[in-house]
Amino acid sequence: MYSVSNFLRNPKIPIPFKKTIINSIVISRISYFAPLLGSNKNRSHQAQKLVNEGLGYITGSHKAKSFTALYNVSKDLNIPPLSAKCTLAQARCYNKWKNSNCIISYLVNKIPTHRKYMWTKASHTLAEKKLSKHENTKAIKNFYWKDLKKTSIKAKFYDENKLEDSKDYLKLCYEYPEYSYGWYWLMKARSGYKLDAKVAKAAKIVDESCPNYCPCCKSRCQTIEHWLVDCPSFNNIRSKFSTSLDTIFNFYNQRTPSSSVNNSLDSNIIDNNNVMNNFVYNNSSVCKKVFKFLLGGRTENCNSREWKEMYNCQIKKGNYIDSPFLVVTAALLNEIMPIAIGQQWSLFSRYNPKTTRSVNAEETVGQVSRIIATDNDHNFPS
Repeated sequence: MYSVSNFLRNPKIPIPFKKTIINSIVISRISYFAPLLGSNKNRSHQAQKLVNEGLGYITGSHKAKSFTALYNVSKDLNIPPLSAKCTLAQARCYNKWKNSNCIISYLVNKIPTHRKYMWTKASHTLAEKKLSKHENTKAIKNFYWKDLKKTSIKAKFYDENKLEDSKDYLKLCYEYPEYSYGWYWLMKARSGYKLDAKVAKAAKIVDESCPNYCPCCKSRCQTIEHWLVDCPSFNNIRSKFSTSLDTIFNFYNQRTPSSSVNNSLDSNIIDNNNVMNNFVYNNSSVCKKVFKFLLGGRTENCNSREWKEMYNCQIKKGNYIDSPFLVVTAALLNEIMPIAIGQQWSLFSRYNPKTTRSVNAEETVGQVSRIIATDNDHNFPS
């Protein structure tokens, strides 16, 4: 894992390549050498830490649980916990050998339990509780995914917005490699990435006096949602994709009772950023819905024909646009995030605790020096 850490951290390398590396170099070896029977959650805990660290590298986090949710990354990449893979292997073993005529059938159907510390105890418990529905692979994976989810707010966001239904966006990384940095930030956004001044203060990255406003427009907040959808500093970038963005905003605008603008989907695209300037800042609820849609969220009525078409257009070409909507998201993030993150870290560097302390120390030393110098000015020789 550590030998490929730089490869996994590189945001310009397509995400599917990183997934292949983790599956082939790390998970395949762990799964092969792990004992088939008795490989439960406790026994695979240390190996799982290694996999979690690799998932953290992919999202650019130096620590596995830093600013993103492992549950979201694991779901997006379809890399279940190792305990789930071991369970599936055991399920295949039971299913294959339970009716055979060899000695393995006896071991599978009559697992001894006379030694509590033996591997057979874990397999016996697994057979009684979880393998009754071993044909349902998805159910077994979800059972162990709960360990990653727990009570995470970011994991709840992932499930509530049904982001798993659009995880095929990773295939678009091969078709549009020029947006590798945008795909990287799209995964971070789907993983619940959040690093504003409040989080930075809690993590001791900045001093308590650091402001929480957006460093680009000097207002609002430091979030991917703000930079992507409504930060006025990036209106020129968004104007390049006005056709796609106006389509989404108009679509949500028509279905929001409180909206003040009523444009049809079939109408011609109006001047640059008309929807942005006249609508976004006045309706934050629609702005949030558009942001979730741009991430691949599917929260509306999926039975509606119009919504089905819109959701299909997230990862495929359709009636509304020539390029999938998530490609537009990646293209926007590819241009916006280098500027936004650069401005944010420039702000953080000015309020770095070490820098602040050294500046305060210099001011204190300077004040003392001036006082001494002033006192000496009055010490005339007698």
